[in-house]
Amino acid sequence: MEKDVLWTSIISFLRDFVSEIDLFLSVNFRCISSGQTIFFVSIASLCLARTSNESKWHEIGKQSVKMMTKMANEYSDWNFRNKQHLLQALLYYHDCEIILAETSFKASIVSAHEHGFLHEEALACELYGIFLIDTKNIVVGIQQLNLAIHKYMLWGAHNKVCDVKDLIQNTLCQHPTQMRTGVV
Repeated sequence: MEKDVLWTSIISFLRDFVSEIDLFLSVNFRCISSGQTIFFVSIASLCLARTSNESKWHEIGKQSVKMMTKMANEYSDWNFRNKQHLLQALLYYHDCEIILAETSFKASIVSAHEHGFLHEEALACELYGIFLIDTKNIVVGIQQLNLAIHKYMLWGAHNKVCDVKDLIQNTLCQHPTQMRTGVV
């Protein structure tokens, strides 16, 4: 798999997060009570699994999907289902299950939207856009990133708006012959 520059901004964040993930590994997974902690550590782990090919990140990702599925099934479908779908999408993508990944990304976006999690809908749109660009669906990926920008603006996350705009510009520089529809 080609390592795309679009992951660069995520990777820079993840590198700072690695020491916390290593600490997370040393703690029994069942003792972690925060769904948000599991969610963000899992996203970081699955992104690192894609870029580093280190098996420990993939294993954390697999365990995280199981944990989030359990939380959605046993505690609150409303709170955890969109997170479970997003983690599953990232795991499928790592495992080269492209069609299943796309289905899970879309399910995450729909679930976050239906339950009013605007920030998680924006994140799912962003990661889905990056996935689309990585899998050479540039125009639709840019459209998805523009949707993420809109959601981040509604949420008031102005730094994320700038980050995603930079992702779009980097994509256009990498793929100058692509149609420039939907560009910010």
